[in-house]
Amino acid sequence: MSAYITAAAMTKFGRFPERTAAELGKEAVLALMQAAGLAAKDIDAVYVGRSFAGSMDGQVCVPGQVALRGTGINDVPVLNFENACASAASALHCAVNAVLAGQHDTIIVLGMDKLYSTSRDESMTALFGALDVHAEHWMLEKRRETGSWGSIFMDNYYAKIARDYLKESGARPTDLAHVSVKNRRHAAANDFAQYQKPITEEQVLASPLVAEPLRQLMCSPLTDGAAAMLVRSDRASKADAARVRVASVAIRSGMPTRGDAEHVISRTARQAFEAAGVGPEDIDVAELHDASAVAELLASELVGLCKRGDGPALLRDGATAVGGRLPINPSGGLLSRGHPGAATGAAQLVELVWQLQGRAGRRQVEGARVGIAHSAGGRVGDETACTAISVLQAGT
Repeated sequence: MSAYITAAAMTKFGRFPERTAAELGKEAVLALMQAAGLAAKDIDAVYVGRSFAGSMDGQVCVPGQVALRGTGINDVPVLNFENACASAASALHCAVNAVLAGQHDTIIVLGMDKLYSTSRDESMTALFGALDVHAEHWMLEKRRETGSWGSIFMDNYYAKIARDYLKESGARPTDLAHVSVKNRRHAAANDFAQYQKPITEEQVLASPLVAEPLRQLMCSPLTDGAAAMLVRSDRASKADAARVRVASVAIRSGMPTRGDAEHVISRTARQAFEAAGVGPEDIDVAELHDASAVAELLASELVGLCKRGDGPALLRDGATAVGGRLPINPSGGLLSRGHPGAATGAAQLVELVWQLQGRAGRRQVEGARVGIAHSAGGRVGDETACTAISVLQAGT
């Protein structure tokens, strides 16, 4: 028995201060229903991922139920999931299990969120909630002392990772810039991406310094958006020639104190590959959580797409660009498509579905049959609070 994704849809990602997450979610659901050719009565349940928007637009509870108003979908189970940026992948995990258990035949998985505000302080305060707010209270105190969040997050997380990575791998700041350039080139072919205008390495390296060595164009923007998928049972999807099998969804929480243990991304990837019955060598296309440019390079190694330290070489060889042997983030990634929290993981999965269905247009990865998505949500102690890795297969 298997679970399949038969249709996928998303909104344009961008800055929409006048719109709520629920409004964006409703748009994605209606687009999905049209793409799937289904009516409201055909839906058995709706599983919704959302994280930061409660702080941003005030809809703290029942966000999924609010998003469904006006869609005709009602009187069905609506489950809301919060796992920071891995919320939608967490919703998919549970939707797949519900289908495999025979509980439902047709489930909508929706990821919707907001991270942009005209007040940067509001956005950064919402992001702060993805940490252990008591253990990291010193950040809040520093913000109160200085009157600004500044680079507190990046300096103490991705910038530190970047400094360590450059030292250990031999990568150069130009490699980080190259990731941004590559992903923006991909986004130029993605009408749903927030930023589509090509950039150069010189522009990336000349952009404002956020926290050494990360420049502004090496960091994902604060974004709003929504994306949705239709998850169906074998029985319900049998007649759909374009269905994509969910081979596995692995979810792991990080260790507050990791010590010498294997990295949580590697632990989760190994579990996902074992459950799917494939290996890293079988992957044709990947969507990795590039909240900063260094995150893509590091994740490509930890997922197992290349050996440790070989991320920069894979990038320089052109392998990770569309047209290369292992395209990474053909959607433009978080760096260019944008990063609206819980909607990010849903957008990664939608991109893989379109790629495996051969519907990705100008950014289509030729012959794509197996794809992998990596989402990272929050942080508690030494590791990501929730790491989700999904493997999808075409035509099975």
